[in-house]
Amino acid sequence: MHIAPATNTVSELLGVAYEKIIASSDYGLANFLGYTNGQELYADLLKSRGQTATESLGHSRGTLVQEGAFTILGNRTDENGNTYTNKTLTVRGVGGAADAVAYTDKAIAIIGEKDKDNITYNYFSNDPVATSNVSGGNAGTWTLNDLWQVFSTSNSMHSCYGTGTAGCTQVEIPMPGGPQGTPGGNANLIQYQGGKRIDNNPVGR
Repeated sequence: MHIAPATNTVSELLGVAYEKIIASSDYGLANFLGYTNGQELYADLLKSRGQTATESLGHSRGTLVQEGAFTILGNRTDENGNTYTNKTLTVRGVGGAADAVAYTDKAIAIIGEKDKDNITYNYFSNDPVATSNVSGGNAGTWTLNDLWQVFSTSNSMHSCYGTGTAGCTQVEIPMPGGPQGTPGGNANLIQYQGGKRIDNNPVGR
């Protein structure tokens, strides 16, 4: 699901800030303030899948859309008083503006504790979106140069998740024949599965 960006940077940042506040709040407060259209729509889309195997993938602010949708689905009941669950749902967040553990906890409400390993969250430790205290707040450090790369290039550490793109010096999943990144850049990858860190990156330990 694509959410068109605002026509100017200030409006975009304000929109993302509101989405962050809502995604980080408990259901009562968030429902009172009002979920965003994106979060409501994504919750409806996931619910429409019923028990069909589905992969939910979010990048950057997309993880906030996911997080809000998971909270909606985990709290709103149907006519029989049941909340939505789908044990065949696979959840993946990359370079997110969401906290990795909180993101996982909200997804567990949909998938169930038994299948929580189907929830993964990966980010590079120098990705400002994932690690800044005003966005993701995950373990890691970034520099002004890292931040400039995010705004000025299409192949910064924030854009090189998945199999990456031409010019990426950090690639989440290097594939034969594709961008390989660099050993030092790729070593910045931090990985969570089921809410637990599974990487060997010393950052944040």
